[in-house]
Amino acid sequence: MSTGQNLTWNLGRVKIQTAHTWKLVFEAIGGGAAVSHIAIDDVMLGHTECPQIGACNFELDLCSWKNVLNPKLDSMDWDWSNGQTPSSFKGPEVDNTMKNPQGHYMFVDFEALRDKDAAWLLSERLPPTKGSCLAFYYSTNISEQLMHGVLKVFRYQVDQESVTWEAKGTQSKDWRLINITMESSTVFQVGFKAVKSNQAEVGYVAIDDIVYYPGVNCRGVQTDGAVWGKTHVQLPCTILHQCMHIVGDSQKTEN
Repeated sequence: MSTGQNLTWNLGRVKIQTAHTWKLVFEAIGGGAAVSHIAIDDVMLGHTECPQIGACNFELDLCSWKNVLNPKLDSMDWDWSNGQTPSSFKGPEVDNTMKNPQGHYMFVDFEALRDKDAAWLLSERLPPTKGSCLAFYYSTNISEQLMHGVLKVFRYQVDQESVTWEAKGTQSKDWRLINITMESSTVFQVGFKAVKSNQAEVGYVAIDDIVYYPGVNCRGVQTDGAVWGKTHVQLPCTILHQCMHIVGDSQKTEN
């Protein structure tokens, strides 16, 4: 891969398949600049296929998603838990993936936050796109009068956040599917932000089963490159347990 000028850490994935004895080699080739460097860190070798970019069902861990470690951006973390975990901080009784108390999800308990506190969860860095579909489920038990802005999805780039969606006016403990088409002319990250804007807010907000379809918007239309080979494509079945595809000019969802 060619990284160009980038002073941030990026996540790389490589699928290795061979029937022979092998060893792993990293080769760095300079581009001719007088002062430059290439660095690697946190090398992990797993015995399963590489996860899909930006996707996570949170059953084993946070995948490539991370809590923000910058006190200038947030003051609390998202918690990784399940309905069986004994805790004074409460989340959903069941997750969306397994639909039972053993399944995991990410959540924020608003009783643990102070007024104006915020919790960020950021994706790995994603390549520029003319339209890529972000799909996820969320659940909340906050009263409708206090719902405005408690959960926001935003695009984060060059220390700036641009909100693309926010929950408002409705609430449900049932898991709800949200589809958002993300667009960016530069490398960016997707962020989930839980905000306590009112001291009276109690309850939780939770997310689960995040899937990111690079180069295909939420109408199933190819937007970037020629990876899919056609203009209208069927979005693949994923951990969302659904297939989404175009029927005429409308989107149809099949279980």
